[in-house]
Amino acid sequence: MVFAQQISNPSVEVTLKPDGSLSVLDRASGQHWTGAAPARRTAVHDVARHAGARELDWTVETGPMKLACKLTLAASEPEFELALSAAPEAAMPPTVEYPPALLAPGSDYRIALPHQSGLFYTVQDAVTDPKFTSPFMTHFCNGLSMPWAGLTDLERGLMVIIETPEGSGITPRVVEAAGGRVFAPQVFWQPSRETFRYDRKLRYRLFASGGYVAMCKYYRQLLEARGEFVTLREKAKARPALSKLIGAIDLHMRGNDADQREVVQYLEAHGVKRMLINSDGSPETIGWIRQRGYLAGSYRIYTDIYPARPGLREEMARGYTQDAYTLPDGSPVRGFGYSEARKTTYRCSTRQLALMKELIPPLVHAKPYQAIFLDVVTSGMAARDCYSAAHPLDRLDDLNNKIAMLRYTTGLGLVTGSEDGADWAAPYLDYFEGMTMTRRFGYVPGVTVNTWPSKFDLNDEYKNVNLNERVRAPLWDLVFHDSVVSTWRWNFTSDRYAEPKWWTKHDLIEMIGGDIPIFMVNRRYLDTQGERIAQTYKDVSEWNARIGWDELVDHRALTPDRTVQESRFSSGWAIIVNFSENAPYSSGEGTIQPWSYRIYRWR
Repeated sequence: MVFAQQISNPSVEVTLKPDGSLSVLDRASGQHWTGAAPARRTAVHDVARHAGARELDWTVETGPMKLACKLTLAASEPEFELALSAAPEAAMPPTVEYPPALLAPGSDYRIALPHQSGLFYTVQDAVTDPKFTSPFMTHFCNGLSMPWAGLTDLERGLMVIIETPEGSGITPRVVEAAGGRVFAPQVFWQPSRETFRYDRKLRYRLFASGGYVAMCKYYRQLLEARGEFVTLREKAKARPALSKLIGAIDLHMRGNDADQREVVQYLEAHGVKRMLINSDGSPETIGWIRQRGYLAGSYRIYTDIYPARPGLREEMARGYTQDAYTLPDGSPVRGFGYSEARKTTYRCSTRQLALMKELIPPLVHAKPYQAIFLDVVTSGMAARDCYSAAHPLDRLDDLNNKIAMLRYTTGLGLVTGSEDGADWAAPYLDYFEGMTMTRRFGYVPGVTVNTWPSKFDLNDEYKNVNLNERVRAPLWDLVFHDSVVSTWRWNFTSDRYAEPKWWTKHDLIEMIGGDIPIFMVNRRYLDTQGERIAQTYKDVSEWNARIGWDELVDHRALTPDRTVQESRFSSGWAIIVNFSENAPYSSGEGTIQPWSYRIYRWR
């Protein structure tokens, strides 16, 4: 058989090399993208060209896996798809890496990686941070909020999208090539119940201009075409109380009923007009919050199961451990609070929805909540296997169960939020607490909601990633700003920073993405922090009130070092933020002082 290894359309040419790697030519620019050498022995067989030379089929043996591959070019656009198939029952090793990564053409290419709200690293950044070049699972709090990665020189670029994301991920490796070090984002696949189980699919897209903004807009268009993108305005038609979230400050209340009412009155007196108030107060206090026009919410967790102990609510221990996700060896999955003294586990999704249906209706009947926060659902792994004989499931079953949970609460008319966040959940809920903090980097041990309101020192990693505009990019908001409201994590709030100056920069980070602030409060705490919290509301929340319904249509750095950035929104509002600590910035909108901003109309 002839080794028919090359196919093309007017925009792109793809070559299958004998070692199973791919090579891509952008026919408009002449830019080549070379495939990395396979990490393990790979054999290619049965290569054939079909569909008018726009489809290439082959079989590849990579390690113990034998995969049928089908590469299909678009008719004329600079994109192609690669589908990988095997027998559903075929045994699969813990990780399969195929196809080999496409290498960035040079060391000047950066990587856009949607970890939480988004990272934008140079090669120099990456080689000094082993956490960055380690694997990122899709739809996991320490992994990817969206299943793609992009390489760009700030204009041209290439994007790889994992179209079947559950049980997959990307390792953003750096390798020696092209006379230097370059990025090589390697896709990897994991089994479901130790087998291949379902086909896997990738999509590649070349960009002549636009950098990571063009990539985000392309991804958004794909979601829209599939009916998987829902705007906040559309959601508000079914849940009118959602409008109270736009321009709000997200508050988790501490203290009794009288204390909570005093908090609200204090903030009102200091100019705060919009609030999401998470409260465990009495029915009368929840009703009072609603009457004053605020969004009254309840924080709930139905995932974790604890060993029974005095004082623990009955439902927190129910089903321990028979209702837990179960590993192949029959042991339960370890939960977030696991320790030798407290062996927590996670409740299998087959058991969670039934518990929610039992507990939520009486909750909202007793207390007039309009919002509910479902902890962990979008933070833990989106799609787990469960080997329990009583409630077995595979990854896709698990994901569908979690979608059903979110549909249930929003179907009750409740504005619904969850932790960290992932794009699979975006059509089904309204806000994410934690999306704007890069969870993998700078997570300081011991800083929890239980240690509030103690201050903590920022470690270098926290400052170098979470509060570093140079390595951040609002990838999530460029796709989802007008679909989901986002906040920081509620244990790492800016008011807890031991050095108060970082609070200012934290506010600016939220403003460039158009996000809302979050705090834990009681009345006594406001004696020392209240005026500064009110200032954050004035800066961050009032800005969000202008643009909270809008698409983030553009974001760019105005200086080579990325210390000055601009975001533009669909309503015509724009903001320039000067992240420099010591250098003013002069623009057509006037001089912007260090650690300050300017709001203006761009159209």
